[in-house]
Amino acid sequence: MDDSPDSGSVVTTHPLETARGTNGFMPLSLLAVSFIIILTWELIVAGRARSSARQLREQQGKMVEQSQKVQTGLEKLARDLIEVAGNDDNARAIVTKYQINVTNPAPGSSPAAAASAKP
Repeated sequence: MDDSPDSGSVVTTHPLETARGTNGFMPLSLLAVSFIIILTWELIVAGRARSSARQLREQQGKMVEQSQKVQTGLEKLARDLIEVAGNDDNARAIVTKYQINVTNPAPGSSPAAAASAKP
């Protein structure tokens, strides 16, 4: 008799023999590598978000400074307009038409002073 598979005999092999060289460590190591890759990606994304938040905070700080300058200029313009309205009819007409009035706020109560007082 032949021992060849063509002779009609059934050759059975043990499942562990067909998968030689593989064991339970390979899937576990693939999972660990995948987990490390995901964590690395999350760290990269968090770093980018942190740097963009820092840039946004700097830009907002610049905008606050600019708005404080504009507010100071507008307050000065309004005060000057009211002062001129005492002698000029055109300025008085503008002041009454737009109901412009300026009150002296308590120290630290203006938005510009409050924003500059914050650290």
